[in-house]
Amino acid sequence: MMPYYILDTQSPLPEAFQYVGWGPARYIVAVGSLCALSTSLLGSMFPMPRVIYAMAEDGLLFRFLSRMNKKTKTPLLATIVSGVIAALMAFLFELAALVDLMSIGTLLAYSLVAVCVLILRYQPGSLSSPGQCEKMVDLSGEKTAMNDSDSGDEFACETVPLKEKFTMKLLFVPNCDFPTKTSGLIVYITTATISLVFTVLCCVLSVKMPSLVAGEPLWVTVCAVLAAVSIVCIAIIWRQPESRESLTFKVPFLPLLPLFSIFVNVYLMMQLDAGTWVRFAVWMTIGFLIYFAYGIRNSSVAQSSADKDKHEAALGAKTPIYLKEEPGTESSGA
Repeated sequence: MMPYYILDTQSPLPEAFQYVGWGPARYIVAVGSLCALSTSLLGSMFPMPRVIYAMAEDGLLFRFLSRMNKKTKTPLLATIVSGVIAALMAFLFELAALVDLMSIGTLLAYSLVAVCVLILRYQPGSLSSPGQCEKMVDLSGEKTAMNDSDSGDEFACETVPLKEKFTMKLLFVPNCDFPTKTSGLIVYITTATISLVFTVLCCVLSVKMPSLVAGEPLWVTVCAVLAAVSIVCIAIIWRQPESRESLTFKVPFLPLLPLFSIFVNVYLMMQLDAGTWVRFAVWMTIGFLIYFAYGIRNSSVAQSSADKDKHEAALGAKTPIYLKEEPGTESSGA
């Protein structure tokens, strides 16, 4: 329709239609843009109040945000609060800054999902899992895990110590073929380590790419060392036993696929400017203040744990009840 280098970057389609003499078509494009923006706005307005409502109902946010309106049967306060916050941010920040802030939050959320997938796959299952059952028994004063696999009326059990002593050998040669607390802890620590290594490596790749292309020995050595540490961590995670729980869907190609997702997300986060990181740090600080000042003590999990501790303490402090003997019982027995 027209050369791309003379298009108006703010409104390319109306400009192109105007260039070829289709002037009225620009109004159709404008109406379509308004419809698309309205749809996107409504799509963003509906999920946010539900997220705030769910967190408030669980106690992570202030519980008054979970109140339902009797007439509309919707979380009215959560809707108003989310709308006011969105309006304030749209008023105070430019569109590019808001897009970058949304991008860094989304990338962080995706990275955390990949980390959780990686950690949970290598954790020991619950006692009620369909494919794996850990029975706790006392054997010579030492707790032991027994892995059951049902086959008709018979079942086979493997026995390994639950409180196994950590050795360097366990990093590459586990004692059993199903997860234990020790193997789960190894994966947990290794995942935290490789996430930190990926962060440093992506930071170096983003900031010092010209130096790496020029072949400066210092930064090439730094990247090589970080890559070697990453490979060792991947090998450690790969050698640990995976959970045998039967699920509807399991992420394939562990541990490579989640680790690749973490690396790509962190690298994209490092491409954002310093202003976005400052705004994100302020936003996270506000979230941490709300969590540690209110949510951590008022959540449903914290309250249920406190009630359980009180119940156990009451049972432990309960004095035995002695039955009072009836008069004449002793004489009749004599």
